[in-house]
Amino acid sequence: MPLKSGQVSAAGNNTVVTPAAGRRLRVHYLSYNPTEATVEAAFRFGTSGELFLRNKVTANSVIAKEFGNRRPLEGPAGQALVLNLDTATPVNWNAIYVEL
Repeated sequence: MPLKSGQVSAAGNNTVVTPAAGRRLRVHYLSYNPTEATVEAAFRFGTSGELFLRNKVTANSVIAKEFGNRRPLEGPAGQALVLNLDTATPVNWNAIYVEL
């Protein structure tokens, strides 16, 4: 399973993983941690999907969730995994997923 990591910093939706055309993402692990300020952060599939793993997090704290093989999250076909931030601040993220 691929592990992808990065950093986003813009308020609103930030695309972190985009599946190939016609494919969907099955997510097994997600985490995020702001590096400079408190932020409310959440993941979603697409730009208007339901927010999940939503938390108000102080700087240098980590939110991590392993969904495992028995209860992974699956997005709709063609929908990217997005990290949504309520304010602009640097946030590191990690995702373990497969494309189906």
